[in-house]
Amino acid sequence: YLGWRVIVYSNNKKMFCYLGPLAKGVNLGFHQGARLPDPGRWLEGTGKGMRHVKIRSDKNIRPGPFKKLVRAASRLASR
Repeated sequence: YLGWRVIVYSNNKKMFCYLGPLAKGVNLGFHQGARLPDPGRWLEGTGKGMRHVKIRSDKNIRPGPFKKLVRAASRLASR
């Protein structure tokens, strides 16, 4: 759904990730990102829970790692 000017993805009515516009790119954000495995150190942020990946061009898109993050976030929201 759309909320807060971002596209929000939910699982069982629990939000787990979002796509948000930036001036130059998009944020792929995770509501419980601090709890996600991040061996590639893709996630940014220092808050208590949320983390994001800034995608500034198509060269920044990493389908494999991003897919793993989205799937892990979805599983976490299912608990």
